[in-house]
Amino acid sequence: FESVIESIQLTVDADRAALLLRDPGSTDTDLRVAVARTRGSASATTQIAVSSTVTRDVLNTGISMLAENTAADQRY
Repeated sequence: FESVIESIQLTVDADRAALLLRDPGSTDTDLRVAVARTRGSASATTQIAVSSTVTRDVLNTGISMLAENTAADQRY
């Protein structure tokens, strides 16, 4: 998953990126961070703060999201 998140981060020039997965049979909101990366970090991690509001919206719509600043984004 590290190469996937690195490619996404480079493509969209993101400061932070995370790939969340849902285990088979788990509830809609039971997600785990498969990999996350912060700009300038030498390695990937699984430790990153993820907005539950954004996560819930992505799960409900089935559409990924990209935001410059979720705190200032009117959708959230």
